Amino acid sequence: MQFRKITSHKYIGDNGYSVIRGSSDTFVVCKDGKATTWGSYFTSVKAAEYFMDSHDYTHAKTDSMPISDSDLNFIIDYFGLDQIGQDKYRKGNIFIDIDYDNDVPEADVSYADRHFYATDIEDFIHKLDQIIPDNELFASVTYRGTELRPVLAAKLPPKNDKRSTKDALKNLVRVKSSNVWAYGIEIKDRKAKVGDVYVQFKGKNGGQGDAYVYYNVRLSDWRKMLAAPSKGHAVWAILRNNYPYAKLTGDRRGKLPNAVNR
Repeated sequence: MQFRKITSHKYIGDNGYSVIRGSSDTFVVCKDGKATTWGSYFTSVKAAEYFMDSHDYTHAKTDSMPISDSDLNFIIDYFGLDQIGQDKYRKGNIFIDIDYDNDVPEADVSYADRHFYATDIEDFIHKLDQIIPDNELFASVTYRGTELRPVLAAKLPPKNDKRSTKDALKNLVRVKSSNVWAYGIEIKDRKAKVGDVYVQFKGKNGGQGDAYVYYNVRLSDWRKMLAAPSKGHAVWAILRNNYPYAKLTGDRRGKLPNAVNR
């Protein structure tokens, strides 16, 4: 599809879709005046056109866009993957295995000593953007709005840093939640589109409890946490099992396989 420029910041397409140019030259796809959550932020209008030309965006729900066969063709073409077997692809030291067991394709991506799974096309592309930076499709977002205020300078002190955990957590932003006291993010490098997320839970008396840091959280996942009606559920669903973490208070030994014990 084609987006036609209307003003210096707005482009109009068909089927009710438009592209709005935001800060730092990021572009977001909107439907009937509302931003689609699956569209994320694109690096250019051309990137948005290319993405939408290769996807069933007409039938996509605003909160999900499962991987389809056309998505896989798009990924192979856009990121320059080589097929090395039945439903197996490679680029350098990155290996992708497509699983059709559940009818909806699931991508199993391995690189170096790490791997991840993806069933949502936005999640798949975001992760490929991180490890194949040559063809960046989704843009990183500059947080400036009031609703995105929790961008912090706090960080986990290195081993030779004598700052206390209290100092590292003092700028966290309070949230309305039954089990989360406060949270925040430190974005070290916007080009990498990740940040370290700090979460302090409520204690037994409803006050400040244990605190954790989750490393290299995708900014798109951070946005999902900010928008989630239940912050406690969002931490559980988005962070707990998906990112390496360290406990900053009390018994600092992590209990999960993805714990980074300090």
